[in-house]
Amino acid sequence: MAEFDFEALADDRVPSGLGPLEQAQRALGWSGLRHDVVMSLFRLATEWLEEEPLLTNALHILEDHLRAEAGSVIMLDRHHGDLYFAAATGPVSGDLKSFRLDRTEGIAGWCMETGKVIRINDVAAEGRWHSQVSRELGFDVRQIIAAPIKLRNRVIGCVELINKQHAGDEFLPDDEALLLDAAECVGILFALRGRRPGQ
Repeated sequence: MAEFDFEALADDRVPSGLGPLEQAQRALGWSGLRHDVVMSLFRLATEWLEEEPLLTNALHILEDHLRAEAGSVIMLDRHHGDLYFAAATGPVSGDLKSFRLDRTEGIAGWCMETGKVIRINDVAAEGRWHSQVSRELGFDVRQIIAAPIKLRNRVIGCVELINKQHAGDEFLPDDEALLLDAAECVGILFALRGRRPGQ
């Protein structure tokens, strides 16, 4: 599985000489963020985790807050030019990692290509939805919300959440705004990870 050269990509605007949480606070400015989610995400910076556990823990935080059934982080493989599942949670998470996608394919491809958040509450009626993966895994995707992960203003991946836990519920505009903010937090976690001791 491809990983980024985090030392080379780490965001230079993050001030040195501060702890990871203080660096993140300074860089992001806290604007428009829900305090509990932000604090939970940035606490991960103090654990110096490898890529997959870092992203998996971030997904669990977001799923708990947004009441989603499953989630994934899809990243751009810079060497091969396609997309891979860097982390996933939910019923078919273990099988997702064998799939790779064209960089413009599906909701993730659109999100990363445009750099915009997207919220869909009926994927069956959505032309950008690519159903092959969910069909092959036998997982019923009804709703999806995705937001781009950026590092140095460059899109490097996206965070996706799948299906509200309770039938009849929908992803709301507030969920969209929170996921966009959370994806920005994840981008900062990547930058901080490039500055961890020994790298």
